Amino acid sequence: MTEKAWKLCDPDAENVFKALRKAGVKTAVVSNFDTRLRPLLHVLKCDHWFDAVAVSAEVAAEKPNPTIFLKACESLGVKPEEAVHVGDDRRNDIWGARDAGCDAWLWGSDVHSFKEVAERIGVEVANLPGILSCDRGRHRERERAFHHHRRSQPASSPTVIEMAAAAAATLRSATAAAAAAARARKGGGLRWLGTAAEAEAEREGGAGARWELSAAREYYDYRKSVYGDVTHRALLVDAVGTLVVPAQPTAKVYKSIGEKYGVKYSEDEILARYRRAYEQPWGGSRLRYVDDGRPFWQHIVTSSTGCSDLQYFEELYQYYMTEKAWKLCDPDAENVFKALRKAGVKTAVVSNFDTRLRPLLHVLKCDHWFDAVAVSAEVAAEKPNPTIFLKACESLGVKPEEAVHVGDDRRNDIWGARDAGCDAWLWGSDVHSFKEVAERIGVEVAK
Repeated sequence: MTEKAWKLCDPDAENVFKALRKAGVKTAVVSNFDTRLRPLLHVLKCDHWFDAVAVSAEVAAEKPNPTIFLKACESLGVKPEEAVHVGDDRRNDIWGARDAGCDAWLWGSDVHSFKEVAERIGVEVANLPGILSCDRGRHRERERAFHHHRRSQPASSPTVIEMAAAAAATLRSATAAAAAAARARKGGGLRWLGTAAEAEAEREGGAGARWELSAAREYYDYRKSVYGDVTHRALLVDAVGTLVVPAQPTAKVYKSIGEKYGVKYSEDEILARYRRAYEQPWGGSRLRYVDDGRPFWQHIVTSSTGCSDLQYFEELYQYYMTEKAWKLCDPDAENVFKALRKAGVKTAVVSNFDTRLRPLLHVLKCDHWFDAVAVSAEVAAEKPNPTIFLKACESLGVKPEEAVHVGDDRRNDIWGARDAGCDAWLWGSDVHSFKEVAERIGVEVAK
């Protein structure tokens, strides 16, 4: 209970929290602690840094239980998806916060100082030394892309400055810190304690992949400890690229059908023009797919092929409503979805698509695999907007933290689902078949 028993992890923390609160970012401590925490924060002269304190002894819930994070958000008057939690325990802080629907950064790995936290949120902190950086390769690139994604959300979503920083790792016992340092010097303690060069050397030797696999197993065990043998009550699935893919390359179809309408471009040219057109902002609406999506797709076809013949467009449009235009990504999908539903796992398609999706699923004879369909043209929200995932969960009668979404697009599927509070696995990376999805959920699929 005394000041001499504790020290700050970051001596510059006070300046950072002042800057955050000045920028309108609300702050809270979220901690597994007894009722001494509030007087301790007062003794340490840091209680005034925070707008709220959520301590397990008071809310009757300990991390990783999502309740304690939700209580903190409620106290701050923010939604979970507007908050980021920072902590040093992967299970309690990261997985717990994400199960509550918050973003989460691991102290000592994702972030190393509160200045870095503030900068990632988008708040500049003046007159503090820069942060020593190490090259974390693709992870850094993903982080930059994710923060671009957060900033690119539509106006209906919270801005970065409105996010709440729930900082649970502000303090550490001086004795515990000394013990951790001693373990590091002796080669014990956490696996990645040591220099960046040593960690990189291990990663180059394949240790990085083993570490990620180990973390995945730990997370699976954590889900089982919280939710039981079946770790998720619902499975959400992306349509194009995960459930189904075009049977033939798009450029090949555009060219073969378009030749009789005077299309002269090669398949490579059509593909390049298609990509440019698809990646450009669609000026006709804030949504690409409105109702049947005809205006958007007519724009894409004309831009890709240089042909504005309405009959050509209509033939293409109708072609993509037929069974021959599509194929399943996983030929064993039907057996897996039967097993999932038999085990009580609810299923839904969550897709950026126009109103052709439901009849298309019927044509492909897979509509009966799903309990619900959330299609962007119907819910007026496109991934990565969390709304479409929340609509799917609402239709299934589950909470977001009880659902896992599987899709092939990191921005739309993974970041979007996690912003909604769902778990998320990247198709082709985290999972490679629906049988693997089922097994990770805890459902056995018979041969």
